[in-house]
Amino acid sequence: MSVKSHQSANVVMGVVDEQFFLPLANSKRFTVSVMDLGLDHIDSSLQPIVPYILKLSRLANAIRALENLPDELSEQVIHQMRLSASVEIMHLAQHIKDAGDRKQLERLAGALSGVNDEKTVYTEMSEYMERELFLLLGKLSTWIKKSTQYFHSFLAAIPDERRTQMIAMADAAFSDSILPSLRRHTHSELGISSIPLYLVCNLIACGGEASRFPKHFSYFLPEDQNVKRARIKKTVVFANLYKHRFEMVTIPLYRRFIVGLTDISKLDLETATDALVMWLRGHDIGHSIVLPTTSYKVVGQVGRWNSMSLQEAIADSYGILLSTSAEWSALSKCSSDVLASLFLAELLRYLRKGPYWFPDSSAALMELSFLVKNRYVLIDQDLKLRADSQTLLNGMLHLTQVLTSCVLKSRVGEITEFLNEYYFSSYENKINEFVSSLILETSDIPSCEHYTERMNAYAGY
Repeated sequence: MSVKSHQSANVVMGVVDEQFFLPLANSKRFTVSVMDLGLDHIDSSLQPIVPYILKLSRLANAIRALENLPDELSEQVIHQMRLSASVEIMHLAQHIKDAGDRKQLERLAGALSGVNDEKTVYTEMSEYMERELFLLLGKLSTWIKKSTQYFHSFLAAIPDERRTQMIAMADAAFSDSILPSLRRHTHSELGISSIPLYLVCNLIACGGEASRFPKHFSYFLPEDQNVKRARIKKTVVFANLYKHRFEMVTIPLYRRFIVGLTDISKLDLETATDALVMWLRGHDIGHSIVLPTTSYKVVGQVGRWNSMSLQEAIADSYGILLSTSAEWSALSKCSSDVLASLFLAELLRYLRKGPYWFPDSSAALMELSFLVKNRYVLIDQDLKLRADSQTLLNGMLHLTQVLTSCVLKSRVGEITEFLNEYYFSSYENKINEFVSSLILETSDIPSCEHYTERMNAYAGY
């Protein structure tokens, strides 16, 4: 990839190889935004860990590079590097005051050295809510379309206590009052399966596969660590990356393609991040909403990809209902008008990744198709989305009711009709023209993020 300077100091332009897995409009051009992983989120008491964090990041990069050379010598070197990482973690752990966090780090060090079973450690860490430092080191899955394999990664983040407490209050409100309201609006037998833990953090370092393009702003553990069907799961969200992506991608998409809704481009970024974190928690819970008749094995009869995309659409639909509830909007301090704008702009961010390439972007296509075909959202002659917030939210409630009726009730015939109407045939109308414009005319808006580390100077590197 060749890189040259662009108009702004925080974006760079590059040329994509044709085999690069992101469907970037066949233009082979993309824009990368740059996010500073500085010391802002590191308390002064934690500054002694910085040298260890940097060493772990560099070891992760080296191990990931050696994974591209699968031979006996590389495996031996990787083994020695994992032992070195284990030692660094043990040194780092001595600077962690929280006894629970320190114990988790020591167990992770044991997994890297071979003393502890990795999957057992990953499972136990997914059941734990870090208070002082979140650390992930080991095999990790990023993008299935990129590779189905698990590659070495490193992530370090500082837990965001305020936002994690906000989510705890949101969860309590969901159980106490919002679920009964959802039952009145969708189905009286609506229930909940296991809901993951939810840890909000600010990323301070990233290495290995997790630092390659494109990056995630959240991970689902221990599933992304190749531990399936764990009893307790945990979603880890990086609030600073989420905020950066909102500023660099979502706001430009809103300005270019949405009219008639409340302007979110002037929204305070910290407030916007609160709303995004809350919406994602709603999406998280949406994945756990079921009926007594729900069977995704039955739903899978329409195809695994279609089933995954429908599950993302359901999660999105319930997510917006939760985030715009009176209880949750009070916590995020955002009105339903603002949340409606934010939702539609984020939908475009997902859709821009390319329909049929990712389940979440396929879900975005279904949602937009439903909203447009039922005239909750209009595509005007300038290929902009025109809507008012209440009509948009009414449309999402209608979509939630439809998906509940067909998907959660596992009615394959009705699911097939829905897919034919709002997914497979979505390109038979003006939606095709809009999506093409969305993808083709946004090469100047970032598609990926790059990180810079300002910790180097502090650590003496």
